[in-house]
Amino acid sequence: MHPLLGNLQSLNDDDLQKKLSELNNRYMQAFRSGSSQMIPQLQMLIEDYRAEVARRNAIKMQELQEKFDKMNNKDGSKGLKGIIDIK
Repeated sequence: MHPLLGNLQSLNDDDLQKKLSELNNRYMQAFRSGSSQMIPQLQMLIEDYRAEVARRNAIKMQELQEKFDKMNNKDGSKGLKGIIDIK
């Protein structure tokens, strides 16, 4: 984690994506200009933002999975096992 990075959890999804896009643009500019001291700093920031995006996506996937499981278990079936019959 970058030492100067604030709390990413306080950002909404749109702001997080905008900032990540902005950092990627700055990274490309630094790479083109040969700014060797700035590149590792930007890489650390980009990794932190990507980790936050991945964390949020994992939470959303877990919520969807739980919703799907609840929806399919209402009728007594066992998830996809009750839907798919492979013989």
